[in-house]
Amino acid sequence: MHLKARYKVRKAKIKNWLYDHLWAKSMLNWSWIFIISTLSALCFAFGFNTFIDIITVDGAGNFVSDNIVSGGVSGLSQSVVLFFRVCGWDIKDTHLAISILYFIINAPLMVIAWFKVGRQFAVFTLINVIEVSVLIRVMNVSNLPGLQLVIDFVNEKGGGLLARALFGGIFIGLSSALAYRMDISAGGLDVIAYFLSLRKGTSTGKYSFLLNFANLLIFTLLSFANIGWNFADGYQYLARAFYSLVYFFTSMLVVDAINLRNKKVKLEVITEYEELGDILLDSIPHGVTIVRGEGAFSHKQKFIFTMVVSHYEVPSVVRIIRKEDPHAFVETTAISQIYGNFTNRPIK
Repeated sequence: MHLKARYKVRKAKIKNWLYDHLWAKSMLNWSWIFIISTLSALCFAFGFNTFIDIITVDGAGNFVSDNIVSGGVSGLSQSVVLFFRVCGWDIKDTHLAISILYFIINAPLMVIAWFKVGRQFAVFTLINVIEVSVLIRVMNVSNLPGLQLVIDFVNEKGGGLLARALFGGIFIGLSSALAYRMDISAGGLDVIAYFLSLRKGTSTGKYSFLLNFANLLIFTLLSFANIGWNFADGYQYLARAFYSLVYFFTSMLVVDAINLRNKKVKLEVITEYEELGDILLDSIPHGVTIVRGEGAFSHKQKFIFTMVVSHYEVPSVVRIIRKEDPHAFVETTAISQIYGNFTNRPIK
């Protein structure tokens, strides 16, 4: 038997065995979600500690904080720490404070996730939050001296604040996007952004950008308050705000490029097989519109099926079409927004 044919047979056997053993299927699915959740947390902690809120060691051996305003609850935690400093409270270990605040602020948001999104979503989001809280504390220059080499290179030769904003946006955007692909989130404001995008049927990234922009305004105002509203010394905070916008925008682009759940695609199928419409209706939870036409060259009767599906459903729909009619002509068009009833796969 050909190698490819044997692979298909083996794959079919495994698939059938999993359908007969649902507990094993669930365990494999949960294990895969946990692995991706951990990878998401690693991306976040590395991006945050290396590019966004870095702590360097000066010539006297003292730890010096140098930050760009982060997004989500990590950014909100930065604002809370700065608020404490404005109030006169001396916080020496910034990463420990942010790690604790990150978990505390996320706790009530898990209630929203549990009741408004899905229970599996809430549980694995909580796991991701715990992992991030621990890794932010662990992945620092004290425990991983190699990070200091990366920080020094980016600051001195790699582009400085602009490079930090771009790399931070990529890593933290990747963290959120990986979580979204597993139908969970990286916690914090991502929960709210995901909830809003599900209700509105639009991209998640723009809601994250708007929420983060509001936090940026708060952080900038607190920074000026911390120096006594001295605008002569506060120009650097305005400059850093622009770099933060670069970070937010980069993160938004990464999230929307990878998270395809709320992206819609219009499919037009031209075929001579009229029964294909019934097969699509039985296979996909979306409506199908039929238009009868005639081929200009062959003058044969044609059937044009039009339907709107989620981006992640396109491969399975095309597979069904090609199986039933290998000669069908399929056209796909990206859609930015739809109005009316549309069924999304439910979040567990």
